[in-house]
Amino acid sequence: MKARMMTAPDLYGIDPTGVEFLAKTRANKLFVTDQMTIIINKAMDLMGSHGYAREGHIEKHWRDSKIISLWMGGRGLAKLDIARWFYDCKSF
Repeated sequence: MKARMMTAPDLYGIDPTGVEFLAKTRANKLFVTDQMTIIINKAMDLMGSHGYAREGHIEKHWRDSKIISLWMGGRGLAKLDIARWFYDCKSF
């Protein structure tokens, strides 16, 4: 549902150029990257030594999850944008 709201904001009444849209996309990014890292870590634990081997591609997904979580400013910038919208801060 969240992804659908971000791909079709006019159907859900969200202004795609506003601060609210930015904050909600940042919150979605935080949630998705956290869950992705947790799931990949569990997969690596489940597979044991095969999870760390390059042939299984799990370690590549783990590296990619760490890179994606840093993409577009990382956690700190995302939390700042969310707080800016939540507290209705006008200064940038």
